[in-house]
Amino acid sequence: MTAHDIVEDYLQEHGFDGLFSIDGDCACDLAGGLAPCGGPFGECEPGYKFPCPKDCGEHEYHIGEAEQVAKAKGETT
Repeated sequence: MTAHDIVEDYLQEHGFDGLFSIDGDCACDLAGGLAPCGGPFGECEPGYKFPCPKDCGEHEYHIGEAEQVAKAKGETT
């Protein structure tokens, strides 16, 4: 078992959709494979998938904190 496997198992067991970088540089989901770029993910945080803001246009989705998901859905936390 690798560190990658351990992180993936943790995310699945706790209901997260993937990882994201707090500085916004990257995000990866469990379905697409964690760290598909092959880069280190030691600074990433667990997060939830949500639709891109209308002004994004670069991605199909984002991954972030629960507050970002609620905001994207028009909810308040």
